Amino acid sequence: MADEDVQILISDPDQALIQWYQGFMSPASGESTLTGGPLPSLDKLGSIFEQWVDRRRDDLRSLLCEKFGYIRMQPVRREVMEITVVAAISAVIASSHLGGQVDPVATAALLLSRRSLDGLCGEPDGTHAVT
Repeated sequence: MADEDVQILISDPDQALIQWYQGFMSPASGESTLTGGPLPSLDKLGSIFEQWVDRRRDDLRSLLCEKFGYIRMQPVRREVMEITVVAAISAVIASSHLGGQVDPVATAALLLSRRSLDGLCGEPDGTHAVT
């Protein structure tokens, strides 16, 4: 994926959500393909994404919080959605068993734009990290 494409996903979370959903419905590891039809509303897509994150919470926490060390990044780096951060997170997702299930770049952009990783990678005592 070209840097320009990543920048579009970073600057347009709705487009990232649509791309994520299309990848989710037609995973690279599956034999089925998305056959068309209307997309659910953006609110519904957001709910589907949040459910996906909730169901994979332990896997994502292990990959991105513990191994990648997201929470140890300086808060300013977590706030700014840079291509390098999206690329690094998407590489972690792509190299895991989750990579065949979803679009890793769209997933990374959404995890950052929705601040899912801030909550997911909260402090060990259950509190959220201070940003």
